[in-house]
Amino acid sequence: MKTRKEYTCPLEITHDITKGKWKTIILWQLKNKGCSLSELKSGIKSISQKTLIEQLNEMLEYKLVRKRSLTCVYL
Repeated sequence: MKTRKEYTCPLEITHDITKGKWKTIILWQLKNKGCSLSELKSGIKSISQKTLIEQLNEMLEYKLVRKRSLTCVYL
C-alpha cells in the first residue's frame, strides 16, 4: 500500500491506511473480539481468502491489527 510522504491532517493518513472496500469491514468483524482467519472469512461472505490475507497483512504492517501466533487470532 502506498502512503504519501507528507500529510497536513491526521485524518489523511487514517484515510490512506483504511481506504478500500474490505479494511473497514474486517475491522468491524474484529471490533469486539479476536477471531481466526476462517471465522473472518465466514463472517465476510464475498471476500476471497487471498484478498482477506492481503488486507490483514497491510493492516498488520500499520499495526491496526495484531496476530497471535499460537491461535492465529487477529485482534
